Amino acid sequence: MFIDESSLSPETKLLYLRQHVSGEASNLLNGIGYNADAYEIAKNRLGRRYGGERRKIGLFLEKIENFETIKPGNAFDLERFSNFLDLLVVNLKESNLENELNSGLLYVQLQKKMNKSLVASFHRWLHEQNLNGSVMTLRKFISLESEFEIIAEETDRGFSNSEVDTNFFVSENSELEQQDYLKCIEGDRGMLCSDSEIKVDKNIFLSCSAKQNKSLFCYICKKNHEIVECPKFISSTVEERQKLVMKYGLCFGCIGRGHIKKNCNHGIVCQKCQKNHNTLFPKKNSILPNKLQLLAELSYTFVSKMIGDTAGSKARPYFAFIFSLFMFVLFCNMFGMIPYTFTVTSHIIVTFMLAAFIFIGVTIIGFIKHGFGYLKLFVPSGVPAVLLPLIVVIEIISYLSRPISLSVRLFANMMAGHTMMKVFGGFVISLGIVGGWLPLSFSVALTGLEILVAFLQAYVFAILTCIYLNDALNLHH
Repeated sequence: MFIDESSLSPETKLLYLRQHVSGEASNLLNGIGYNADAYEIAKNRLGRRYGGERRKIGLFLEKIENFETIKPGNAFDLERFSNFLDLLVVNLKESNLENELNSGLLYVQLQKKMNKSLVASFHRWLHEQNLNGSVMTLRKFISLESEFEIIAEETDRGFSNSEVDTNFFVSENSELEQQDYLKCIEGDRGMLCSDSEIKVDKNIFLSCSAKQNKSLFCYICKKNHEIVECPKFISSTVEERQKLVMKYGLCFGCIGRGHIKKNCNHGIVCQKCQKNHNTLFPKKNSILPNKLQLLAELSYTFVSKMIGDTAGSKARPYFAFIFSLFMFVLFCNMFGMIPYTFTVTSHIIVTFMLAAFIFIGVTIIGFIKHGFGYLKLFVPSGVPAVLLPLIVVIEIISYLSRPISLSVRLFANMMAGHTMMKVFGGFVISLGIVGGWLPLSFSVALTGLEILVAFLQAYVFAILTCIYLNDALNLHH
């Protein structure tokens, strides 16, 4: 969704899309090309397969189906079911499926995970409170029942034998434990805010563990509702939510108290990217590219446009080869600009082998595509019969000289530029401080010119390859 709403070109959006999908979703994008129409096709295919309200509801139903049935009188099961309902409500709201919080299919499936006595108590409670059955009322009832069950268990077994540890963070080393907590949540909050912006409420370390009594009290706005229902929390930005979670010592996964994300066993999964983080805290680096990624995308777009303009859509299958060729020549040229390095492309044997490989490959492609009809390339249309033998000879010589001209052009430009730089560098040394400033200024200017030539020669080498490939694929003169 974020990619689609950006101002990037369709080709770049498609590149982003390919980078962020894998497996079966990646297979759906095979063979559709790289243009604007291909991006629309990709959206439609992924929308049919993975999008839509029906599939989202199906995923929630699967999670409910995999949830274990609550055992009678088991406080831990009730607490676990209460946490599950909290996450379900948050995910449904984030997925714009709030209508499913009413008495629909999800509501029915959730009741199947409750034992008979609990279902009866729930409906009795609805009657007494004069409420309608829904996911929200079920959630409120389970939260209350969970609290009552834990109180009963503590009364029966005592506080020392119960699962509730009221001294979870209170000990002689509480200051060290507070520091450990801060180190752990440092990894949860990401890079969106700095330490100076956060003031942690130290009272959070007096809370009990993840199996403590639940409360409908909101620590943020001090009202009688849960945090995930707090208007202030929901309407906040991601950065503000993270500050609030840190301040009140909440888990970045389930937004519960008494534990941190690395110890959270609720299995939180984002409903947007299906990764292991809460939907309320999307990853910062999911869309915006860094400088290196931006450079790679610009290179991709540049070569893709060059192929489309010179060789047409038929040359798209050879994009990987042409892109690799362009980047290899460009890297070798630029690497040679570093002092005391070896300029590979200034040697004729290297450039000639590259050109010969391209020449042989293009010729093979031409014969595979057109058979012996590829020889028509040497017979231009509209040539008088008297001049035809001469023109055919000229065309053959021109075709066979392609690897020579392609290799010599790159070799000669790189060799000449580096030779001139070496000559002017020698003048700087020989003339010394007094007269060396003039050749030094020429050396600086030549260095800038050579950087430009290094890029231009890589571009010329790649675009001529595209032109030769166009002759082999489209066969026109």
